[in-house]
Parts: sequence; structure tokens; C-alpha cells
Amino acid sequence: WQILNQAFNAIVSYTNRPPASRMPRDIEIVKQAFIGATFASCAVAIGFNYFFASRGAPVA
Repeated sequence: WQILNQAFNAIVSYTNRPPASRMPRDIEIVKQAFIGATFASCAVAIGFNYFFASRGAPVA
């Protein structure tokens, strides 16, 4: 779920970027940002699930 969400966000951000920022290395920057955002969002989701599961709270 997190990977699909980040993919959608990356596509929206990439298509809405200003025309002045369309440089040849744009694709490499987008790749790095996508990988970083995906890793961070998955880490937060897994961390929250672990945190709340260890406390006995219901996880949706």
C-alpha cells in the first residue's frame, strides 16, 4: 500500500513541476526522492504497527 501511495505522489509531483526545472538529471533526482520517500513511509507504517501491536491497541 505504501509503495503505491508513494508512486502516485511521485507521478503527481513530477507532472506538476515547473517547466524551468526540467533538466536532464531530473529523472535521477525523482528516482532518489521516490526511493527515499518509499523507504521512509514504509518504515513509519511498520514502526507504528509494531508500536501499537506491542501495546495491545487495535490496529486498523
